[in-house]
Amino acid sequence: MHLQRIVMPSGLVSWTAFDDHGVVVLEIRDFVLFLEARHYAPSTVRHYARHVVQLGNHLGALGKSFAQLTAPVN
Repeated sequence: MHLQRIVMPSGLVSWTAFDDHGVVVLEIRDFVLFLEARHYAPSTVRHYARHVVQLGNHLGALGKSFAQLTAPVN
């Protein structure tokens, strides 16, 4: 999985992640859109996306996916 910079025709910059087959990772794209809709700084969006890609790569090495993540309940 890798992160790719996208430049829109308007000049706006966004980020998305592609898996090893070149398919967009929708969980990460949705997360980036969420951050952008809340007007996070572009550098913050880039850094958060990079870390989520690293998490995805780690999960992949363990044979897991984002869909298998759960939050602990207290």
